[in-house]
Amino acid sequence: MKRIAIAAAWITLACVFIAQEYVLARYIGRPMSLIRVILGVAPHYAIWALLAIAIVAVSRRFPLEPGRLAPHFAIHVAASLAFFAIDVAVSSLVVPPLLRAPAVTPFLIGFAAIRSFYDDFLLYWGIVGVTHLLRFQRSRAELQRAFTIAQLNALRAQLQPHFLFNTLNSIAELMHVDVAAAEQMIDSLSALLRCSLEGGERQEIVLQDELRMLDLYLAIQQVRFSDSVTIERDIDSSVQHALVPALLLQPLVENAFRHGIARRRGRATLAIRAARQNGQLRIEVRDDGAGLPAAVREGIGLRNTRERLAQLYGDAQSLLLENAQGGGARVVVTLPYRAEVPA
Repeated sequence: MKRIAIAAAWITLACVFIAQEYVLARYIGRPMSLIRVILGVAPHYAIWALLAIAIVAVSRRFPLEPGRLAPHFAIHVAASLAFFAIDVAVSSLVVPPLLRAPAVTPFLIGFAAIRSFYDDFLLYWGIVGVTHLLRFQRSRAELQRAFTIAQLNALRAQLQPHFLFNTLNSIAELMHVDVAAAEQMIDSLSALLRCSLEGGERQEIVLQDELRMLDLYLAIQQVRFSDSVTIERDIDSSVQHALVPALLLQPLVENAFRHGIARRRGRATLAIRAARQNGQLRIEVRDDGAGLPAAVREGIGLRNTRERLAQLYGDAQSLLLENAQGGGARVVVTLPYRAEVPA
């Protein structure tokens, strides 16, 4: 597709100058047939279409950038003169036979040089300019991508010690009342950390893997709350391979336990739902705990989740935190539906 676009650009440029030469010849009283004009102009741009490949290579090898501007500029000046000479030499040899003109003479070569000088230098520096512009845009895009990845890694790095600190606190509390339960929590924590490390630095994983990690976290919480929490799942089978940010669910569920379920007396229920709606993935985490206070202050988990979603999906995502009908609170996350095809 890219090569077709480049070829189309050169053909368009040649057509513009063919039309210009044709009209100019008629205007000055020396009309020429369209075929003759094409034979006189087209070889020039065919040569430059080939020379452009070399010009792009020279531009990439000797970019005009701070620190090397002067020597590289001198190389480009020399290269532009060399390509100009090639164009004049080839045009002088190719065009006259096509037009059935007299044999090549120094006068014809000089005339061709004067006529091509402006166009050739304009073409050379135009190609150099476009090459540098594309290079700058590519470098800027790569820099922005690297910056985004760094931000995402920083946000994710904040989540992991935050979760670890809270879990270790729970283990420390249990050690005084139920050593066996504390040991069980340590085993679950070890499995969860191992699973997290195996995920590497991937920013997105499939939903079923995220749910598998969540099960390890829920095992820790079930021990902590002495199985007084009922976990309800409603995960549509069609979204098992949907891509979601790694560690998306754990801070949402942790928020439900910490601010909802932990403040409720008696048994509590935590519901996790996921489905595809209108081309988006919709995930809901709901508890029947104490609900939200009048002034909601989001902690590290929710705040970082919002920032990660914004970095990954821009305006195509949302995170809604609100009181649920019938009591408790819910978090609803929507993001673009993209699935990873199973191997």
